[in-house]
Amino acid sequence: MSVGVNVLLRLASEAARLLGTDYDLEVVEAPSPAEGRCPSGTALRLAEVLAKATADQGTLAERVCYGRQGAPGPRPRTQIGIHAMRGGILWATTPFITAVLEK
Repeated sequence: MSVGVNVLLRLASEAARLLGTDYDLEVVEAPSPAEGRCPSGTALRLAEVLAKATADQGTLAERVCYGRQGAPGPRPRTQIGIHAMRGGILWATTPFITAVLEK
C-alpha cells in the first residue's frame, strides 16, 4: 500500500482508540469504477485496523455491516459499517468517518 494509505491507517487507528465508544465507526469509499472488487482492499484493511484498535468491542467479523437497506433497526453501538459508491468519474477515495453518538 502507498505511504498515504499507511499514514491514513495509523491515524485512523489512533483516532478510534482515543475516541472510544462514544463514536460510531464507518468506512465510506468511492473507488475507481474499474476497481475489481467491492469493497476495495483498502476499505477492508481500514475496517480491520479500526476493529483492532477497538478490539475490546469485539472482532471485525462480529461487528461488520456491509451497507444497509430496508429497515435494519437501530445501529448497534459497536458496529463498523462499510459502504462503497461507484460511478462516473469518481476517483479513488476511502475516508473513514467517526460520528458522535447522541446522548
